Amino acid sequence: MSYVLINGKRYYKDDRTGKITLDNVSQAEADRRAQRNRETTRTSRTNPPQTMTGNGRTTTNAGNVIRTSVHMGFPWKAVIVCAVIALFIGAFFYNRSHISSEEQAITNYMNVQQDQAVSAVYLMPDSAERYLEVSDIEGYSHDEIQLIINEIYARHGREFHTQENIDYFSAQNWYEPVSGKSDEEIVNEFNAYEKANVELLCEYL
Repeated sequence: MSYVLINGKRYYKDDRTGKITLDNVSQAEADRRAQRNRETTRTSRTNPPQTMTGNGRTTTNAGNVIRTSVHMGFPWKAVIVCAVIALFIGAFFYNRSHISSEEQAITNYMNVQQDQAVSAVYLMPDSAERYLEVSDIEGYSHDEIQLIINEIYARHGREFHTQENIDYFSAQNWYEPVSGKSDEEIVNEFNAYEKANVELLCEYL
């Protein structure tokens, strides 16, 4: 702010806009304004606006006005937390799949072993579950066919009287003879597969 004299009159001049207006204040007041203007100008020159940055905050000191702005950086913490969670989830499903594969392998192995064990103790293990065909008994001798028939009866607890049959079936873990049980009672217990298979086997004796 400055003052100029025009035609003996004092005018106020705005140094920033250049606008001139008539000043009606007293000389003392005008001097005080001029003094304040000079002090403000010196302060602004010696103390320029300062910018301080820290903890994601930028603070600007322009004269008596302090402006603080917050800058949000990339959310690294959230990304790391999500990555750790995803890692744990992936490890969980991998372990579960891995264990399931091992369990499946063990189950398959046990099934094979069980099938082999059944095949080892029965001459015709599925004679009570399906109809036998001629191709199933081709290659068997007369005595073996008779033993297959006896096996069907033995499953129902038939007692044998020949030493050969006694020795053979007594060595089978599944054989449990029922004392006094007749062949007629056993035949009544046969299912449709057993009845048909005994008839087929008898044709080849």
